[in-house]
Amino acid sequence: MYFIYIPEGVREIGEGAFWEYVGLTSVTFGGSIREADFSSNNSFTGDLRATYLAGGGPGTYTRPNGGSTTWTKQ
Repeated sequence: MYFIYIPEGVREIGEGAFWEYVGLTSVTFGGSIREADFSSNNSFTGDLRATYLAGGGPGTYTRPNGGSTTWTKQ
């Protein structure tokens, strides 16, 4: 799996939800997820949670490859 789409109706990302998806390079959030509902315990590999919560919000986030820990909003 290289990409996922999280639809607008999703309100929570749990602990370890996508932690083992090492090939994941693109995530699109269709809606908003509050900080309290976005697990800080390995929900994604890298800094995706921090980037999203720092003002990124809904949209598409990518990283250059599965080994990278840096996510960027497109």
